[in-house]
Amino acid sequence: LSGIQDFTNLENLDVSNNVLTTINLITNTSLRLLNLSYNQLTNLDIGENVVLTDLNVGNNSLTLLDVTQNDELVNLYANSNQLVNFDINQNDKLKRLHLDDNALEIVYLSNGANRTITDITLNNNPDLICITVDEVDYSTTNWTARDAAASYSLNCNSVWEVYVTDDTLEETLKTEIQGLDNDGDGKITIEEALLFTGDLDLNGKSIDNI
Repeated sequence: LSGIQDFTNLENLDVSNNVLTTINLITNTSLRLLNLSYNQLTNLDIGENVVLTDLNVGNNSLTLLDVTQNDELVNLYANSNQLVNFDINQNDKLKRLHLDDNALEIVYLSNGANRTITDITLNNNPDLICITVDEVDYSTTNWTARDAAASYSLNCNSVWEVYVTDDTLEETLKTEIQGLDNDGDGKITIEEALLFTGDLDLNGKSIDNI
């Protein structure tokens, strides 16, 4: 979508139900309500849209959504995408959060204000096993829209695997770096990565993404 950059004082934008593959919102810093649902977006930069309160990006093809700069968000719909990681540690005003029907593996929901979130969906994420939250008992009781295999915890580092997109890098980390896969289970967890104090020798591995 080109031309929207000139509307620098725009506060509400609804371009849902189109065939957008890209959109540039860097100059639209006054946006408060943004609806991009039912398009074909694969990436989205909202780092400059810091006054956003309502964001709907449901039913796209996003693999990443960074909302760390959007601390005014109240309602966030990111369902039906291809998200793998999601983090709301900066979003303490959230009341609604829809993340169902993604490819989530790592979800960090600890933000010091979990009780503010009254509407949350995490179901249909078959690879999501552990979800970090403020209060395990509260989340277990009140946030029930999750898969049976998923549970809440104060710390998931021993469960979550280091996320890499390069297959060669992943295989190298698992099989060639001494002292990294300490338990020999063929998986590199975040906890193992944090404890690693050795050297990463990746010379000549034909890695193209790190």
